[in-house]
Amino acid sequence: MKKGLPIVTLLILAVSSLSYLSPFAAGMFIYDRELILHGQLWRLLTCVFVHFSADHFFYNALVVGAAGWLIERNQRLAVGIQGAIAAVSGSLFLLLARREVGFYGGLSGLAVMMVVYLGLGEAKSGGPAALWWRALLAGVVIKIIFEVMTGSYVFVVAEAEKFVVLPSMHLIGGLTALVSFIMRQTILEGGNHEVRHI
Repeated sequence: MKKGLPIVTLLILAVSSLSYLSPFAAGMFIYDRELILHGQLWRLLTCVFVHFSADHFFYNALVVGAAGWLIERNQRLAVGIQGAIAAVSGSLFLLLARREVGFYGGLSGLAVMMVVYLGLGEAKSGGPAALWWRALLAGVVIKIIFEVMTGSYVFVVAEAEKFVVLPSMHLIGGLTALVSFIMRQTILEGGNHEVRHI
């Protein structure tokens, strides 16, 4: 277990805080379809730092902060690499498949990615909390299916907010975690397999 500050997670939270507090930063970071199509490609990554309300920012930051810190105890780079992959994958999905979405922002896809990745690792560990993590993963899956099928949202009151939740971003975050976890396990097991034959 690594000691020290969760640097990548703190960096994500710092940039998100800056973006929330600075309309200029939010304007430079937000997913803006037209500006992306005109060459401002950084927005494919930076849009995750933009939030549209205090609740939107608070709940995303809370989950990202807790899950990111727990992941970084053992895998510092996982948070940054997977976060970037989830952000860009989600933005590319919007760009190619959801052309009606002109603007987007938020860490919720990354939050789901982090919770699922952490949950998969903890559930596989077989430790005393493995059953709890499996239940949490089942809850995440049920939540996403419910949101996709009903158009209703579990943690956001849509009428009270200035934005629409996109469950597809949560799904992309979860799938990014699943693929990353499987790849990591394959690499680790491959390495263990080689060690056994030496």
